[in-house]
Amino acid sequence: MTLRTMAAEAAAMPPGSKIRVCGWVTDRTADAVRVADSTGSIAVVPCAELDGVRTGDAVEVRATRSATGFVGASARVWPATAALPEDVTGSDSPYSYLRFRSGEAVDLLRAADRAVTVARSHLAGHYFVEANTPQLWRSTREYGEPELRVTDPADRESGSWLQQSPTVPAMLCAIGGIDRAFQFSRCFRTEPSASPLKAYEFTQLNLAVTFTSVEEQFRLLEGLFETVSSALGRPSWGKAPFPVIDHDACIRRFGSDTPDYRYAAFPTPVLDGGPLGRPGQRIRALIVPECGADIAQALRSMAERHLGAEAVFQHDFDGSGTLGAMIPDLVPSGPVALVGCADGARAEAFVRMLAQALYPLVTNERPPAFGPVWIRRQPFLSDEKQEEHAHHSRCLFGRRLGPEGELSDSYDLVVNGVELLSGSQNEVDHGQALKNFSDAGVADPEETYGYYLDALRFGAPPLHNTSIGWERLMALLLGVPMRDVMIMPKTGSGQCAVTGLPVKG
Repeated sequence: MTLRTMAAEAAAMPPGSKIRVCGWVTDRTADAVRVADSTGSIAVVPCAELDGVRTGDAVEVRATRSATGFVGASARVWPATAALPEDVTGSDSPYSYLRFRSGEAVDLLRAADRAVTVARSHLAGHYFVEANTPQLWRSTREYGEPELRVTDPADRESGSWLQQSPTVPAMLCAIGGIDRAFQFSRCFRTEPSASPLKAYEFTQLNLAVTFTSVEEQFRLLEGLFETVSSALGRPSWGKAPFPVIDHDACIRRFGSDTPDYRYAAFPTPVLDGGPLGRPGQRIRALIVPECGADIAQALRSMAERHLGAEAVFQHDFDGSGTLGAMIPDLVPSGPVALVGCADGARAEAFVRMLAQALYPLVTNERPPAFGPVWIRRQPFLSDEKQEEHAHHSRCLFGRRLGPEGELSDSYDLVVNGVELLSGSQNEVDHGQALKNFSDAGVADPEETYGYYLDALRFGAPPLHNTSIGWERLMALLLGVPMRDVMIMPKTGSGQCAVTGLPVKG
């Protein structure tokens, strides 16, 4: 019996070798049939059984390697009964699974698989153990929203919930004695959004670490990202430690908690339009320090060309004029310019484009491939209105900071304007945790989180939990849309083009 030969193996075999290659026909000429599998493709001089094959047919070919290629001896064909759809590459295609007959699509999966292997090895080298916690759990509403419920078919009144994140069971394991644990966990979150970064079903790399500090956790994660990036042949993320900024300072400087820190030299605040001649408006601006007359004129021209009459432009020659009075902490001494328009999607796109265009002009360099920044001390409470009995905390389990406990000891890592992870140092004092739940609006903390509060009584150590959006990380490193590294992805509202989910009734 001749064992199956993968295309990559066949290409490396010497003349005279016998092969049995299996795959799909991707091209057909008078002289050759190209057969592809997930490792590559080879061209075979057709034998009689291959005379009628068409693109898309599945085949098994026995052939001999000659000095010039492969000569078919016999073949078996499983013919396709329908022509392949024209568009199988889009994530919204009902035939998106067929894209894996393309070498490029499989290469992305192999790269993502290599990243998982490297991450596991790196964490094992730092004494982590892989501990996969249950996916079915009690409802925790970790992010203030309800989870998906799984109902028992034999008892419709009972059931479990699919986790939005494995944070709570991972923390229980940490309290129970697993000092350093990680898991690649499937997570489920309903987020009715058209954002390409939102997904109903996704993967988190979750880390639970005891007896550590925020700074130590940052160094651990920075090393992990650098190792994975290097394994995929991507550039360095920059010298550690990564920059750190408090959440309120980030909002003031960039008008957002997801700034693209590659262009941090150009603040993008949202300002009162009154002093800029636009009373009643909020202006999304881009500020250019050390801005001479030539660049100022170029800025004005670009603003007028892209924004027309909506453009706002201001140039202070020494930083002591209108801008210096409005935002003294953002405007250094020396000439400075401001350009922008009324805040909104158009303004955000414009200032992003402008920062990218300005960077090489001002620095005489290309922007770095990656611009990571840690954003710390998030607000403990969210202003977003939640439904009855849901909490309204940005970090329900985090330790509180600030004179009034208005902040949490939590953090995000944002890279190139994309939030890659969220984490926190968690509250381990039983009484304070109970107060936090109550302050966040949890209707009955003992009923909802009693098992967790109970665990805090058994010597709970300093504890960190971090959740990394794995598909987001892969998309960033591989330079592709997030859905390209997912198999049959769902939208944020759970729509699946392949299966027609969700099903009503």
